[in-house]
Amino acid sequence: MKFLKIYLILIVFITSCEFLNFKDSPDNKAIARVHDKYLYESDIRDLVPENASKEDSIAIVENYIYLWAKQRLLLYNSELNLSINKDEYEKLVNEYREDLYINAYREAVVNQYTDTIISANEIESYYNTNKESFHLNEELVKMKYILIGKEIQNPIEFTRLFTSGKQKDIEKIIENEYKLKSHNFNDSTWIRFADIQQKLPILKKIERASSLPKSTIIQKQDSLGIYLIKVKDLLTINDVAPLNYVSSNIKQMILHKRKQELLKKIEETLVTDAIKNKQFEEFK
Repeated sequence: MKFLKIYLILIVFITSCEFLNFKDSPDNKAIARVHDKYLYESDIRDLVPENASKEDSIAIVENYIYLWAKQRLLLYNSELNLSINKDEYEKLVNEYREDLYINAYREAVVNQYTDTIISANEIESYYNTNKESFHLNEELVKMKYILIGKEIQNPIEFTRLFTSGKQKDIEKIIENEYKLKSHNFNDSTWIRFADIQQKLPILKKIERASSLPKSTIIQKQDSLGIYLIKVKDLLTINDVAPLNYVSSNIKQMILHKRKQELLKKIEETLVTDAIKNKQFEEFK
């Protein structure tokens, strides 16, 4: 390891500009060797961050050299000791390389030409056609709630305003929402019951949202304070998910379908043009 230490110190100086910039150096020195394979300074040129300390730089480079050497030794010993068909392995490597290029090309072309604008009508149409595919695996609720801390001096007033159900009273609560530990006044949006349980610990004792009464005020109390809850609606497991809850998923499904159709069209056109231009012919 002694010769490695020398090179590591040299590299640290190079990286921190205390010695020379080895991008401008005409030499590209080897810093490690495993059998007939060499690791060069240029291979680790961008490895060390500019703001790294001398100690960190040495550790980073030394670790890289160790991993590089281990990889080379494993490869060398596998080729030496394994009874394998090297031609078959090379064929697999070439096929994998081809797949990488082809998949990268497909992705680039599809991303460039796919229309990503999806209208609300398209989403609704897809939902109505495939509604039976959107069964819930979790419970959803529409509800409003407040959690009043015990330090609040006028909890009865908050309770009165929440219980009245009048919009003007809800607005009064909203004006003082900074006094609440937790709250939600939007009961028009579906929310996962599991998420509500995290925000309202007292509901963790309730296994199913379906056991909560709808359209009535639920008042509970624990060490955190007073909970006021009103469930507007709920959906249980295996119910059909509402459109607005799955719309983002539907967008992805429509986009995926478009990409597949575009890719198929591109590939068919590619083959047709190649035949037309005599770039591809089949011998029979």
